[in-house]
Amino acid sequence: MKKTLHAVVLVGVTVAMCGCGGGTWIRIPPAIDLTQHEILGVIEFASTAKGKLAAYTTQAFIEEMRADQGMIRIVELGPRDELLESEGLTRLDREAFQAIGKRHGLTTIVAGDLEMSDVRPAVRLSPSLSGVSAAADVDARLSVRMIDAESGASVWNRTAEATRRVGHVRLIGGSFDFDADDPERAYGDLVRALAEIATADFKVTWEKQ
Repeated sequence: MKKTLHAVVLVGVTVAMCGCGGGTWIRIPPAIDLTQHEILGVIEFASTAKGKLAAYTTQAFIEEMRADQGMIRIVELGPRDELLESEGLTRLDREAFQAIGKRHGLTTIVAGDLEMSDVRPAVRLSPSLSGVSAAADVDARLSVRMIDAESGASVWNRTAEATRRVGHVRLIGGSFDFDADDPERAYGDLVRALAEIATADFKVTWEKQ
């Protein structure tokens, strides 16, 4: 995931601080200091949508979560179903979080669900008529929670919503497949929007006084 947006924001803030004589820009630390929640485990976000979209969104979330936090230790735990199966569990409940935390030596666990609430494709039939491939306008919702691994209690949650046009969407058997050789090009705008909104509490902000 490219850091272009962060660079643009930093340059913009610097220009504003130097060019305006009517006030002072004050740096506001992140609302949540993740160093107090180390070691963090991140479970790949779950989604009913097939393809790479959920995994790609998870990676974007991790990058954005780290952006203003310095050095924090994160263990990537992989897909939810595979993780539960490896633990001999069937559902991600309080006992599951405690078991996963104990096995992997975690203080906090992050889990999320990526929902495609509305997909409006510009339909294009394949020559064989076996599937549909197109760009589509997608309404997406990312719900993320942070769990204390020892108690299994929720300590933070946030929901992000965004609508963007994405590419490489296929309708197969009634479900949408988000698969692309170049995820950044296909649905990078949607993923960045969700990740930036969902990680707002972990970011530095600036206030003019």
